[in-house]
Amino acid sequence: MGTDDTRAQLIAAAVEVVRTKGVTGMTTKEVALAAGRSEGSIYNHFTDKIDLVNHVLDAHLPTLLAVLAALPQRVGRATVRANLERVVNALLTFHAEILPVLSGVMGDPEMLARLHADFLPLDKGPHRPHHGVADYLRAEQALGRIRPDTDCQSLSFLINAACHEYAFLDLMVLPDRNPLAGKRFAATIVRTLLAGHEPARLTQET
Repeated sequence: MGTDDTRAQLIAAAVEVVRTKGVTGMTTKEVALAAGRSEGSIYNHFTDKIDLVNHVLDAHLPTLLAVLAALPQRVGRATVRANLERVVNALLTFHAEILPVLSGVMGDPEMLARLHADFLPLDKGPHRPHHGVADYLRAEQALGRIRPDTDCQSLSFLINAACHEYAFLDLMVLPDRNPLAGKRFAATIVRTLLAGHEPARLTQET
């Protein structure tokens, strides 16, 4: 097995350990056991446990980043609602996966400081979906598909916040207590948040 394969295997094992035991329960011993590797092999690929946690966070990003990266190509295509529903579904999945990890990170000052030190210089962090969606909305605004008086940054914030809150409720009070459980959340939240922000002619068409 190559170096890259071993590294990917260890990250996948760490993701699974975090899912079942949380960040505090994610020891190098547990990760090595889950990966079927020696504990020492972890230090051939990662500086320490915090470095491994940072890579666990990274492991959840590709799908969301791919959806965000595709937004510029979707400007003026399909409908704004359909495009935003794709983003909302990706954000829901991302938040559901990442919140348990972030809760452990935020409760550990050393881990949080390292996260800032490692991620911020690379422009990584939860601000990126906010900027990505806002930039998309501004591009649609320039085409007349979003009203000119809409504050696109605020609308992006509301979309991202709604997804975070949905995942938070699922995690904290279980899905059956989530007020929007069982509904088509992406379609419902996008339709609600876009109300009044689309020109009348487009609202009548959708």
